[in-house]
This record gives sequence, C-alpha cells and structure tokens, in this order.
Amino acid sequence: MEGKFLLNILKALILYALIGFILTVCLTTCGCRKDKVVEEKNPNIVQVDTTKYIVLSKDTLSVLKENILKYKTIEDTLEAELLALVIYRVSQDLPFCDAIFLSNLIAIESSFRYNAVSRVGALGLMQVRPDLWKKPYETVVKSETDFYNPIKNIIVGSRILHDYYLTSNGNLSVALRKYSGGSKRHQQLLE
Repeated sequence: MEGKFLLNILKALILYALIGFILTVCLTTCGCRKDKVVEEKNPNIVQVDTTKYIVLSKDTLSVLKENILKYKTIEDTLEAELLALVIYRVSQDLPFCDAIFLSNLIAIESSFRYNAVSRVGALGLMQVRPDLWKKPYETVVKSETDFYNPIKNIIVGSRILHDYYLTSNGNLSVALRKYSGGSKRHQQLLE
C-alpha cells in the first residue's frame, strides 16, 4: 500500500516536471513565453517550477479542475489538475481573457475531449483545423497528430484566438466569432 502511494507521488512529480518542460519548450518556440519570476510566499499559492513560476491560487485551480471534471471525459484528478495548470499558464499570455474563460472555451469547443473531431475536421481540445493552421504554427505542430496533444492544441488554439483578437482591434466578440467559424466563414458573414 505504501509502495503504491510513493509510486503515485513519483508519477505526479514526473508529470509536473514533464508538463513544465513541454510548456517551456512549446511556448518558447512559438514566441509566446513571458519571462516573469514571481516571488510570492503566500500559502494559498501553488507554485510549479518550470524555470519560472506558474502562480495560481488554489481557488482558481479548484474551479478549473471542477470545470474539467464535470464533463466526465477526464476522470483522473491528477490529469485534470495538470490540464488546469496548462490552461492557466497559456492564459497568462492572453491579454483579453483568464484561465476560467479559456477553460470555458475548451468546454464549448470539445467538452474536454482530447480526441474530438468536428464535421469540418477541427481537432482536439480547442478544435483547431490542421488544414488552416498547421503551416502558420509549424514550430509547435509538426504533424496532424500533434493537434491531439492537449498542450500543443491549447497553445495553437489560444494563439489563433489572440491573432483574431488583434486583427479585430481588440473586439473579443468578433474574435470569438472568427474563431468559431474560421476566417473564411467570418468573411462570408460580413459580406
């Protein structure tokens, strides 16, 4: 019993380190890493060392985990917590939304199903279309299977939303309409 408990702790530590490493590499290669070191000694803060810190309140982490777990597509609480950390870290690079907003967008797009595929071929958590977005983000996604990788999918999906936000002059409503229908469909709606 004690051996299994220690094995689970070891697995958790390895997963946290792996998530931190992958996030650092992916965010650095797509040019969206913020280099902020936060010196916070608050007991209500969770800190995950990825060379820099992810600072996340335990309340926010709980809300994100609950949001992920309520869809019952991810049942492992450790996996939900790791996904919550990824969502939180990626949301730090988006000036227009927070982690809760981003997790709600993922819930709408895929119900937190890693393997979600839409009728138009959008893949993964944020329903990114490889035919439209593989080339612009080839530093993050090398093949179509990379769109099923939750970390890469969230990074690419959030960058697409960020690009739409910038091209919409900071209008989040327009950016979300573009995101949900793609740029071609959005152009047709405007005509």
